[in-house]
Amino acid sequence: MAKKFKEGDICIIMGVRKIPHNNGKTVTLLKYVPAGQRGQYQSFSFGAPPEDAWIVKGEDILTPVMGILTPVEIAGFYQSKLFKIGDAEPDLTKTTEKEKPVIDLVNA
Repeated sequence: MAKKFKEGDICIIMGVRKIPHNNGKTVTLLKYVPAGQRGQYQSFSFGAPPEDAWIVKGEDILTPVMGILTPVEIAGFYQSKLFKIGDAEPDLTKTTEKEKPVIDLVNA
């Protein structure tokens, strides 16, 4: 299955060289497509990718349709080009007993 990604996750597209317009776009993951398998979501079909990929939904995504860059709502991207929002930020709300400061009011 797909590492740390799951359907419904929000991701940013990064590192796309062929169509740099898509870099920085926010998308929602719809369906995981393992390497070498075809992916299908509603009327969208994603031919067998050489690496793990996702069918995604977003706004103003450009993809070649019959050789012409066309804005679409649903497209396919390699998992390596998707960055899950929130991955880079540690969860600062969780602390363990070990991390909590000890205040000695008796000897203060």
